[in-house]
Amino acid sequence: MPVGLFGSSKCGSHSDVVFDAIDFGGTNAIVDAIRAGRIDSKPRGVSVGVSIFDTRSLPSPSVSGVDVFKTYNIGVGGCPSQRRLEEKRFLFGTTTWLPSLAGLKPALESLIDRSRNIVIVGHGFGPDLTVLRELGVDLQHSIMGIIDTARLAEGAATGEPTRGDFRLKNVLARFGCILEGFHTSGNDANYALRALLLLLAAESFLSKGRDITDEQVDRVNSLRDFALAPVPNEKVME
Repeated sequence: MPVGLFGSSKCGSHSDVVFDAIDFGGTNAIVDAIRAGRIDSKPRGVSVGVSIFDTRSLPSPSVSGVDVFKTYNIGVGGCPSQRRLEEKRFLFGTTTWLPSLAGLKPALESLIDRSRNIVIVGHGFGPDLTVLRELGVDLQHSIMGIIDTARLAEGAATGEPTRGDFRLKNVLARFGCILEGFHTSGNDANYALRALLLLLAAESFLSKGRDITDEQVDRVNSLRDFALAPVPNEKVME
């Protein structure tokens, strides 16, 4: 399946979509361990973050930007000091810990609602896609496509880009979304969804001057509000 905006071009509806952002930490370690047949190992620094945006929440005045993304951080193994650091860095709740790599696929599948139309989201998603394939995650059933927000940002860029323009932190900052805590899987998954909403709102609708209805304007504004919502439970970063 190609990485892009609804890259699979499957027959079917793109309505009633759930966006599932996925970000792995330690992608090379995961791939190396799986290919070596060490699925029961626990390589250092391995984690996965998942953040879920359900389009059924639009428009809904009862849903705030703080609550719209359901975000999870899952670590593998880890000594007590590593676990404490990961817990401190993850800004959206508590981290779940698995005893080995063998638990990654079941943990992911438990968060993917196959009864819905799913779009997978990631930033610089190539290595993450490789991990999903190595884990044997089904990338066909209910998966409508994959969006790489780095490529989406590149496609929306004007002028001559400079080094680092398409890093997740810089893409968000371009729209006034200043955040901390990058390079923690759960945080990065959440931030990739924010980047997606900002890019869709700013580039696909408002900045191109399309004729859109008042209802569509309200929906675009909701997207921006969700993306720019403050991070809950901010922790001191070191």
